[in-house]
Amino acid sequence: MQKCYDRYLAARQVEPDRRWVVVEIGSADINGSYRAIFPSRTFHYVGCDCASGPGVDLVLDDPYRLPLQNAYADVVISGQILEHCEFFWLAFGEMLRILKPGGLPLPDCTLIRPDSRSSGRPLPLLSRRLSRTGQAFGLPAH
Repeated sequence: MQKCYDRYLAARQVEPDRRWVVVEIGSADINGSYRAIFPSRTFHYVGCDCASGPGVDLVLDDPYRLPLQNAYADVVISGQILEHCEFFWLAFGEMLRILKPGGLPLPDCTLIRPDSRSSGRPLPLLSRRLSRTGQAFGLPAH
């Protein structure tokens, strides 16, 4: 995530009287946190997860329905969670729903080969599927 921040966000200018909203899906600080990457003087950080704990600001009742308004966040991130979601396209769709127009989605996920398995479920070509899902929500292809 640090590389994504450095490449896509570090050089961007934020208006002096405003902080960008960053929403992290799967924010529980179990093995570290992305929160420190986003300085609080520039970013308002909202960590979401299915259970309370360190790094969690908002506990989700349903991982496929985020209790945030449309176009809420400037940046939406996730770290290694989509490959564990049974319906990853729904989770990614919610990430895109809460993203402001022109906002930046940064899902960090394991790129899984067709012969790989994650949590016992085969998820072939996850990155291609996320790209297609993004296109269906109006994001440009990359």
